[in-house]
Amino acid sequence: MNCKYCGSQLPYGAKFCSDCGHKTDEREYLPTAAYDSQPIVTPLYQKTLSAIGSGMFLAACILVSVGTLFTFSVIHILLTIFMWLLYSQGRKGVADARHLRCISGTIFAQYVIRYVILGCCALISLLFIAYPTVINSTFLKILETFGAANLGDALIQYNVLVLSWVVGIIFLLIVVVEFVFNICGYRKIHLFFKTLHTNVASGCDAELPVSGAAAWMMVFGIFAGIGALSSLGENLWGFIGSGSISAAFIIGNRILVKYFK
Repeated sequence: MNCKYCGSQLPYGAKFCSDCGHKTDEREYLPTAAYDSQPIVTPLYQKTLSAIGSGMFLAACILVSVGTLFTFSVIHILLTIFMWLLYSQGRKGVADARHLRCISGTIFAQYVIRYVILGCCALISLLFIAYPTVINSTFLKILETFGAANLGDALIQYNVLVLSWVVGIIFLLIVVVEFVFNICGYRKIHLFFKTLHTNVASGCDAELPVSGAAAWMMVFGIFAGIGALSSLGENLWGFIGSGSISAAFIIGNRILVKYFK
């Protein structure tokens, strides 16, 4: 540690500077983990504080909350809680690295869950392609169970095996696209928040991976908006939920560009 008056290097626990004689505040020289209540104020810390206390971040909190009411996802619920906690601390003049870490962890959980779901979908699509006979016989039994045997006979006439291959290939292509979105999109957004909370906690002022995260937030916002428009007129609640999430992503993009780029 160094004396804040003359810059001389001091051993940890020193009560006075051996060069200038000034008394030291021991709390200022303790490791960050030992004194979390006094964050290290850096330019990045000030940017983070401005961002989480801004009106745009408040709007994002409200929109995510509205989206959570209609989608009722556990991930969205956790994200809503941590965002509001972060905003409340920001209004008090504190950029809490712990809440940033929780947001980073929530995004990572979404990242992992999507991998699991996509893996299951990929397995189903491969089953459609590799074992069309088994899949179709099971499918026809299900139709018979629900009293749709005539529909099953009609499908046989139109070569259900070919239909199974087509469905499996299309489904697999969709899964591949989603994998790319997950690897490139959610990974970059998670990387941004992980780097941010690490730098804020440690007092580091290193450069953040802003560009990729901001770009993918805009991409996700556009796709969520398209999904909202497609449900307009058929599912009002789905339109409101997807529309709110879309707007939250776009506002997130503007926050990253304005405060961190």
